Amino acid sequence: MKKKRRLRTREELLDLQDKYFPGSLGNLLRLGAIHFRQTSRKNGEKLAARMGVSTRWRAGAVMLVSGTVLGLSLLTARPVSARQAGPAPSSSETIQPAVSPVIDAQERVYKQAGALADAGKLAESEELLNNLLGETKGPAAQILKLRGLQLRGDVRARMGRFIEAVSDFEQVVQTDPYDHQPWFRLTLLLAQTGDVAKYRARCKEMLHRFSDTTDPAVATRIAKSCLVMPSVLDAEDVVLAERLADAALALTPPGQYFPWRGMTAGLAEYRRGEFARAGEIIEGVGPTMGEGNGWSACKADVFLISAMTHQKLKETDKARAAFDQGRELARSKLPSLDSKDLHPDWWDVLFANMLMSEAGKSIDDAKPSQP
Repeated sequence: MKKKRRLRTREELLDLQDKYFPGSLGNLLRLGAIHFRQTSRKNGEKLAARMGVSTRWRAGAVMLVSGTVLGLSLLTARPVSARQAGPAPSSSETIQPAVSPVIDAQERVYKQAGALADAGKLAESEELLNNLLGETKGPAAQILKLRGLQLRGDVRARMGRFIEAVSDFEQVVQTDPYDHQPWFRLTLLLAQTGDVAKYRARCKEMLHRFSDTTDPAVATRIAKSCLVMPSVLDAEDVVLAERLADAALALTPPGQYFPWRGMTAGLAEYRRGEFARAGEIIEGVGPTMGEGNGWSACKADVFLISAMTHQKLKETDKARAAFDQGRELARSKLPSLDSKDLHPDWWDVLFANMLMSEAGKSIDDAKPSQP
């Protein structure tokens, strides 16, 4: 029996583009995807928005075809005056000076900025990105500009400059709203900065775009960013986020990612007021986690959600013990919010700190008043 092939996610499709169509051609192909989605709303938006569902292979094909068409049109385009003046230059004359050298040089700068960020040299990375973003102009550079904005947003968030990072991610989601990652990071940053109105609006837009995904990784991230501050969201949006958390857990077999999705599902049950069920899920997550600092954020989250759950069940001693364990993990294993570098996975640091603040307030509020 022929084995059914797994459908590829949007990120995997883009990785394949990078592998087989590097440099300027890869940028043109991705630009074509954005161009198609923006100019053909009825078909393009529907296909791209559902890239995590059953039509993702068709959307990938559309991206490739439309990107190739637009790429060729950009590479061979000439001004009207040039067409009137005489015959077109050869293809080599058109391609060589028109797009490739400029885009390829900017691509190298982008990769250099990424390497600096990976090495923890954040200020140097940001300086390169500032220069790059000031130079990337024209339609052929649009996708490179989007990637530069996202990288700069990550760099600024790692440096604790959350408001500036918000500005970068806002530009990304407004230009290319079909990738869930910038939305996830933007909404967490808005929660961190306390911009309630924008957080509510962006969560609603994000849920509208991605609530029908069948990709458990996407579902988990969307649910987490909405459930970290649900009290300011509309009730129907909280329900959508809770369902995404449920779906992510149901779609994930025991293994590497199960603890993260179990933690998010436990948080969803806590938000529903199903405290006993939340406790059961959270208790089951602990034994599935590995060792090492890579699990520190998830372990801290589990303890903090457990603390809030025990507190609601009137199990005060257990609540205090779980909170103390979660707080100790967060303080000893995760960077502090005033650190010079919050870690490449800075969103996990923000999430854990927001949970720690909520759990601490829940336990302190439950203390009996002093006579």
